[in-house]
Amino acid sequence: MNQPLISGEGLTKRFDISRLMSDIITGKHPQLQAVVDVDFTLQRGETPGIVGESGCGKTTLGRMLIKLIPATEGTVLFDGQDIAHMNRVEELAFRRRAQRVFQNPFDALNPHFTILRSLREPLHNARVPA
Repeated sequence: MNQPLISGEGLTKRFDISRLMSDIITGKHPQLQAVVDVDFTLQRGETPGIVGESGCGKTTLGRMLIKLIPATEGTVLFDGQDIAHMNRVEELAFRRRAQRVFQNPFDALNPHFTILRSLREPLHNARVPA
């Protein structure tokens, strides 16, 4: 099994930043390039960390990797399958296996839960025996 768990090639994400009347009339569409031409490969058992200065596109890249937002350009392969072309059943199976750990611990961990409950919660939601 030499196939990477997840890989990305040429990942780019652009967002439209203005829809002013002048833009509509002139046909111009100013865009913000949040992520530009990112390539990577992650093998099974590896633990990645995405680091960089504020506003460099880390969150946008993470959202593309778990199919929360589509890439403007490029491809994400998960177990050799292009996530952009998954059907509903394949996407549900993918979502059970892929998730993010948020930077803000209050987004990731409920302070009212015990550690045990915090660890069991995602397993319960994915219907995995704990």
